[in-house]
Amino acid sequence: MLRYNNNMFKLTCKFIKWMIIFDYYFETSFKKLFKNRYKLEGNCQMCGMCCELIGVAVPDWLVKKKKFVSIIISFYEKVNEFKYQGYQSKALLFECTNYDSQKHCCKVYKSRPALCRAYPKIRFFEEPILLSGCSFRKETN
Repeated sequence: MLRYNNNMFKLTCKFIKWMIIFDYYFETSFKKLFKNRYKLEGNCQMCGMCCELIGVAVPDWLVKKKKFVSIIISFYEKVNEFKYQGYQSKALLFECTNYDSQKHCCKVYKSRPALCRAYPKIRFFEEPILLSGCSFRKETN
């Protein structure tokens, strides 16, 4: 894992923040122009499965860039208080330190990260990934 000084961390956070904003506007623009192949049906049943192990989608080409991946990991660990658990099937996996597995609730629910608020998110060009047992289901348009 890379070690950062405070200025380096602030620059990294700004860079990742702008990447997320760019990604949001890029995807929003495409959604206005084209119809998405998938839609979600169902409602959240508050089971907490998506809170216990959080997946952050990462393209295969990016996983090969070790320094960049370590920056992403540091960002999620410091900003969202996640603990890195490993990589599996196009996603960096994190454990949330704010999830109470005994009570099945989030300790910071009202101020939870945008990543948590957006689950499950349909990426425009990709099939949505749902945890097995999730009450949401994907439908093809």
